[in-house]
Amino acid sequence: SMLGVSHGLIVAHSFRFCFYSWGSTSCTNVALNLVEQEYVEAAKILGYSKSYILFREILPNMLTPLLILSWGDV
Repeated sequence: SMLGVSHGLIVAHSFRFCFYSWGSTSCTNVALNLVEQEYVEAAKILGYSKSYILFREILPNMLTPLLILSWGDV
């Protein structure tokens, strides 16, 4: 990590953000946008399970937008 912050702390902060009323809307919008991406469609075509797609494709790609939104509102 470039800033000396552990990856687990970043993930925890992103999920904490999703529990706020204004954060849950942002999480939903980011997730809906990611579900429509080509790499998610490719994973579906390849036959990966929904949990694999969620944890390996969608959640990692949600971190950056959610971190920007959550730290921008502090």
